[in-house]
Amino acid sequence: MTNRKDTKIKLKIIGISGKIEMAVGLRCSGIECDYFEDGNVLDKIKQISCDSDIGIIIITDDLYKKEYQEIDNFRIKNKMPLIVRI
Repeated sequence: MTNRKDTKIKLKIIGISGKIEMAVGLRCSGIECDYFEDGNVLDKIKQISCDSDIGIIIITDDLYKKEYQEIDNFRIKNKMPLIVRI
């Protein structure tokens, strides 16, 4: 049996931004971030969620507002990754 203190799980943080300035800012702070102009935001979230190493998805407010109901439903149904709106 392993001690919980000995077990370390490293999860990644990734950002999705509709503004290039925010994407650059997140990248400068060490967070991988995709600049996302067109397309379905929820599909992008689902694509990122398939990676079990992703623990947190940061999404900018402008993208969240485009599909907030679908994103909220996804958040309710899925414990991981945590979706944070900034």
